[in-house]
Amino acid sequence: MAAVLKKRALAEYSSVLQEKAKKPAKRLRIIKKVATFSELDVDLLKNTTSSEALQFLLLVEEAIKGEVEAIPLYNTLLEHYLKEQEPAVRVKIISILSQMVQGNLIEPYSLFEDLQPLLKGETSHKAIAVLLSTFHQIKRIEKDDKLHLQIFQLAKKYLSNRSYEVKCAALSVIGDFIALDDKSETFQSTLQLLAEYSHDHEPRVRTEALNALLNLHYRGVKLDSTLYEEVCEALTDDYEGVRMAALRLIDVISHMHSEKLVAVGSDEQIRLADDAFARICKMITDPSTNGVC
Repeated sequence: MAAVLKKRALAEYSSVLQEKAKKPAKRLRIIKKVATFSELDVDLLKNTTSSEALQFLLLVEEAIKGEVEAIPLYNTLLEHYLKEQEPAVRVKIISILSQMVQGNLIEPYSLFEDLQPLLKGETSHKAIAVLLSTFHQIKRIEKDDKLHLQIFQLAKKYLSNRSYEVKCAALSVIGDFIALDDKSETFQSTLQLLAEYSHDHEPRVRTEALNALLNLHYRGVKLDSTLYEEVCEALTDDYEGVRMAALRLIDVISHMHSEKLVAVGSDEQIRLADDAFARICKMITDPSTNGVC
């Protein structure tokens, strides 16, 4: 009997060893289908909570990358903006409007006309800043100088806002939209205004003011050498962003006015390019500024 049991056990053990390895389980790849605009009912936006509206707007943002009925969507978004209480949702709507004008789904001038009352009634600093930033998209498409002047004048009004976000957005728009007539009184006064804001108490505002001046250079303006001393003061700023913006500006000015003589001490003058080189080297080697090249 024991021999039979032993023989049966050996047979079962052998069958286990000879069993073929199981095939690996198939892996399923789940692909998220992006809804098309025709599959979205934009009227649903009219009766949603802020959380639901934000989720729905994320779907809209994906859908507008395809074919959309732009005018109904545009009107619905504007209508919802006016009644929406949550700033984050309003910011998302602005973002979608910006993408729509960038994709030539709506006319830039129409968007500007519709954004003005939104700006006037907006209380969220974040939303105001995003609204102002949307104007940059308009400029990339619409080359109308009259429209650019209106946007420039509108942005200047927001420099008195107490929020650094709004001020930064306004300074950026000013640097992008000011008419490049360096002989005009408006241009010169704006140049001085940007220089003044480079001394603002808020470091991010100081940085944006210097960047706005730098943007004028990129747009083809020959920056005056009188800005040199004022910009040099920013090399010792406590905020690294300010120092780096000043560094780029000094590099630009020193190439434009390299041979101009600047005073060093009471009775000595050297080339502006040499003075700029010395100042930059001092900033980089000064451990108190943590400057990087």
